[in-house]
Amino acid sequence: MSPSTHLAGIGAEEAGILADFSHAFAASMDVGETLRRAVSQIADHMNAEAAAVFLTDPLTGDIECRACAGPVDVVGLRVQRGKGIVGRAIAANRVEMVRDTSLDPDYLGDQRGFHTRS
Repeated sequence: MSPSTHLAGIGAEEAGILADFSHAFAASMDVGETLRRAVSQIADHMNAEAAAVFLTDPLTGDIECRACAGPVDVVGLRVQRGKGIVGRAIAANRVEMVRDTSLDPDYLGDQRGFHTRS
């Protein structure tokens, strides 16, 4: 599949952001800092109150927040695979958008003092 096929359906601004991320990851020796910048840019672009990147620990299968942007630092927060909204999305290998967390039975609550509605 050609790169243009992968980018079908996204706008010029999003393509530019992806190009910036690609360059930043290629140029940086500090993956953590690059992830933090990327998450911050994504949150800004989406006008989101907060955003986070969770990665799977290959030894335990747990999911750990490795970078975040927003009012509360959740870096280091660990969730079991299949637990919570994030764990469910990763276990199913799909992206999810939850519009109202109060209606989602997998919402784990306000861990670390941040309340989100979606």
